[in-house]
Amino acid sequence: MKHKYKLYIFIFSIFLLACKDEELKAPVPGYITIDNIDVVSSAAGQGSTKDKITDAWVFIDDNLIGSFELPTTIPIQKTGNVRLSIRGGIFNNGMSNSRKIYPFYNFYRLDTIINPE
Repeated sequence: MKHKYKLYIFIFSIFLLACKDEELKAPVPGYITIDNIDVVSSAAGQGSTKDKITDAWVFIDDNLIGSFELPTTIPIQKTGNVRLSIRGGIFNNGMSNSRKIYPFYNFYRLDTIINPE
């Protein structure tokens, strides 16, 4: 029985020593700030530019980062060259606990560089 404990302690110490400080450090994120999302109408008489956009749905390289209530500052783990896509979000059926992407607005897309700060 004593040998089992020694074996467990030996295995645990190997795992403990295998961790390196560099691997334990969190990467420094970059940040993007979104104050509001405006609707732009391309033709006169094509409707109102008033909106109730409450959220920004943010995608990095076509992967959803999250939905953020506006205005917001978002930490982005991936740095360097990225494709940033933002869609406007609304309250589904007017309820603040149910949010969704508004399907009638287009993506705002931008190829940009995110630097760690």
